Amino acid sequence: MSINEKYQNEHEKKCIDIIKSKFSVKNCFGLTTENYSIMEKCLEEIVPNEKSNEFPDFVFPNGFVEHFMITSSKLDKKGAAHKIAISKFEQKNEELAKKLSDQKPTYRNSFEYNGHSHSNLVNSFEINWNKHIGSLEKYRGKKDNGIFLVEYFDTAALSMAELKLEGTDGLFTGDYKLEQEIIYGYRLSRDKKLLKWLYQFEDRIEYVIFLTEESVEIIKLSNILKLLKVLPYDYAIAPNMTLINDRGILL
Repeated sequence: MSINEKYQNEHEKKCIDIIKSKFSVKNCFGLTTENYSIMEKCLEEIVPNEKSNEFPDFVFPNGFVEHFMITSSKLDKKGAAHKIAISKFEQKNEELAKKLSDQKPTYRNSFEYNGHSHSNLVNSFEINWNKHIGSLEKYRGKKDNGIFLVEYFDTAALSMAELKLEGTDGLFTGDYKLEQEIIYGYRLSRDKKLLKWLYQFEDRIEYVIFLTEESVEIIKLSNILKLLKVLPYDYAIAPNMTLINDRGILL
């Protein structure tokens, strides 16, 4: 097993452990009580695929979990621009740390990233999803409970805000809850455009688990249209200007 393969396997297991630790009703969208119990049992019985280079990444008695990552940064021939920039930033930090001395006991390095967008995220999501759907069509194992685990870790790259309700200015609205929801991050459960796109796969994939640094969302594809009725308003999705700082000191 190569170093990269070992790292990937460890990373995927870590993702599953995070989902298990955060699994609760508040993270489930479109699941019934029965679905919740099934999902809970699936997470208990899940094991890595013995053939780690083949589809899927994890299996359980009546289904599978396939993991992939997406980005809201630009994609080019070298990959995601965000991932490449973060890697260079971390390498620079390591170089600066090695150069610390009595004459220069501290260092500070900053990284400002932009160029993220909702359209980039949708593009990355659809490309990766369709690629793994292609792998699913060749798979001959159990498919009763097919799960795609989508990881999005471009921290603080996007924000969401429920669009302001029209026609309520200047009106008393009693105890109606008309507060605008603002999310400093991205939530698939609020993205009506992408949810509608996902619904076309409800006969092939039972659940999508969407994992970010801030949240875990488990969505049942066959009930997406019902979920959309609970979301009468659209959300504006916009990029942030994000600054990451790293500091080091000689001990």
